Amino acid sequence: ALDRASTGADFDRFARHLFGAFPVVDGEGRTIGIVTQRDVRALPAPQRGATALGTLAHRDPELLIEPSRS
Repeated sequence: ALDRASTGADFDRFARHLFGAFPVVDGEGRTIGIVTQRDVRALPAPQRGATALGTLAHRDPELLIEPSRS
């Protein structure tokens, strides 16, 4: 998982592991959304190092499972 304060540049380092998406977590480790390679690559290269992944994360409730539902 990637912290919501991680940037697009951080994502690029993880993306080398051939995964297309990663969960984004808050400061307490709770999943707040999912960010994909497409989301990050849509940013202009100079913005990748300054854009927090928490602002890009998809927050669709259908993509997330609460601990009480798992």
